[in-house]
Amino acid sequence: MLGLWGVFIEKHPWLVVTIVLIITIGFSILLPNIQLKTDFSDFSPEDELVRANNRVMRNFGLFKQLVLIVADTDQSDSVISPESLREQYAIQQALLKIPEVNSTISITTFIDAICQIEFGQPFGNCTDSQLQIAIDDLLRNPSYDTLTLLENDDENEPIDFQKFTFLPGKQINSLDIKNGYIINGIGYPLL
Repeated sequence: MLGLWGVFIEKHPWLVVTIVLIITIGFSILLPNIQLKTDFSDFSPEDELVRANNRVMRNFGLFKQLVLIVADTDQSDSVISPESLREQYAIQQALLKIPEVNSTISITTFIDAICQIEFGQPFGNCTDSQLQIAIDDLLRNPSYDTLTLLENDDENEPIDFQKFTFLPGKQINSLDIKNGYIINGIGYPLL
């Protein structure tokens, strides 16, 4: 069957190209009439359960809407300087006092978590130098230096397990970890 189509296309190439163009133009003319709907209610069936769910959502405000606020600087060098972050934090706290606002998230959310971990106090109680340390910790590339777990390698312990061997006088050492290293986030024991 495909062989017949191949022969037909080979003998009448301009006819095939013309038919494809006509179909393409026809569909492109109909393109503006296509309606895209993203509302869930358009796809749900019309029954009493769906209508009741819609009434609950309308009365109790379960519709969520995302609002983005873009910060720009006029008087500061950067939007991530401590003074700019304090203004963003004040705006975020004011938004949280509005009953219709469920939650907010910004860079100050992450810096607040870092301040609580590193300094044991929330964003609002941190000094500018503490905020700068938290900003640096959040935004700088981590160093992947080798970390040694013990200051000195552990001494060789006496053999505490005598295993029977075929060779007289031979003993087997059990696992003896001398030190441990963390390299690039992965731990390695030194045996």
